[in-house]
Amino acid sequence: MPSKLTIRFGVPEHGCLPVRLQADDFRLQFEASDVPVNSLEELCSALILAFQGIGAQTSWHLEPVWYHFRFAFDNELVALYITEQQGYAAGHTEIIRLTGSVESIVLPFYRALRSFTPPDSDENWSIFDSAKLKKLTALAKEWKYKRLEAR
Repeated sequence: MPSKLTIRFGVPEHGCLPVRLQADDFRLQFEASDVPVNSLEELCSALILAFQGIGAQTSWHLEPVWYHFRFAFDNELVALYITEQQGYAAGHTEIIRLTGSVESIVLPFYRALRSFTPPDSDENWSIFDSAKLKKLTALAKEWKYKRLEAR
């Protein structure tokens, strides 16, 4: 289980978003393209499923390399599989698997996404659906309240 997972999104420039992920001694930094998919919107959708205990994946396109972040569930544990794909038709190579609770794996992604300020212009990064972010926020709050009630 990672002692602390952190993920940060930088300021997008020319359709590229700096992404930095760290867990213990593991560090991954890359610049994701906003084409062919908006990875932040895909991440928002994946986190909506994750807060409901449903496995999901988001993909980050680095032209031509892809990184895939897959959330999988086993009872109360969440596994985050990070894989690399050298091209669209290539196989996936696992880089790391992190296992922990929703709090230690899913929440850091939610917090990073929530704190990301979309650019004013779609020149730098595609704007994603604010309704999805509201739904994600509602699910995160619901998860938090359920957790507090269980104590």
